[in-house]
Amino acid sequence: RALAAALAPDPATGRRPYPSAGGCYAVSVHILVQDVEDLAPGVYTWDSPTGALAVREGAGAVDGGVAEVLRTTVIRPAEVQAVLLLTADMEVYGARYGERGYRYALLEAGHIGQNLTLALHLLDVASCPVGGFHDDRVSLLLHPGQPLRLPVYGVVLP
Repeated sequence: RALAAALAPDPATGRRPYPSAGGCYAVSVHILVQDVEDLAPGVYTWDSPTGALAVREGAGAVDGGVAEVLRTTVIRPAEVQAVLLLTADMEVYGARYGERGYRYALLEAGHIGQNLTLALHLLDVASCPVGGFHDDRVSLLLHPGQPLRLPVYGVVLP
């Protein structure tokens, strides 16, 4: 429900509840599930246009799961239920905006992250935004062989 509230388009207008430079909408939301009721451990991707959560086919393997991707001393990986990982498709932003596209990707990811934390809060679900993750491991997990798909933001569900 939190993902739908934070990310799903308005049924009447088709507009998403966060801005994206030039309507690129090139930030993706993935979930690394460790211990969530009704979801098997693994990697999932949120499809905003359809409002569906799907198993991420072709995701790479990261031994150790959450402990391998987080780079922070504040959060204990063993206590984490899931990590929401946002990645930006810099091929899309770069083609349209050149170097400035990176800034727009960060802005879009920030808006999405804020929406997610607000929606989770309204559902009484604890969350913690993080920037401390291993970029190379997240990239290998979510987008193997796609160097222009960059991890830019994370939200931990402890």
